Amino acid sequence: MRFATTRAGACGSTAPRSRSSAHVRAVPRPAAGAATGRDLTGSELPAWMERVEHDDLPALHSLVNGLRRDQDAVIVSLSSSWNSGQVEGQDTRVKRIKRGGYGRANSDLLSIRILHRS
Repeated sequence: MRFATTRAGACGSTAPRSRSSAHVRAVPRPAAGAATGRDLTGSELPAWMERVEHDDLPALHSLVNGLRRDQDAVIVSLSSSWNSGQVEGQDTRVKRIKRGGYGRANSDLLSIRILHRS
């Protein structure tokens, strides 16, 4: 665990101060890269998971345990240029149309509205 040094100000603020300050306290913060997995590639995932396991971040430990269960699939998804964005967008559109017609429309009208992109 790494620590950032801060000093409580007059209003309780924790603005960063110099280390020579008389009222210095240690605030835990995650190690560099431990909490950021946004730009990972498939080949970098195992090393990132090892770094997270050595940090004191229980929520991320749970995430890593879940990733380990499907590690091969996660690595492939991080390595692939394909994504499911188009499918997710269509699914969201259909759900929006369905919610808008709730209680008023039957399945025939729903099908027409979905197919005609209304």
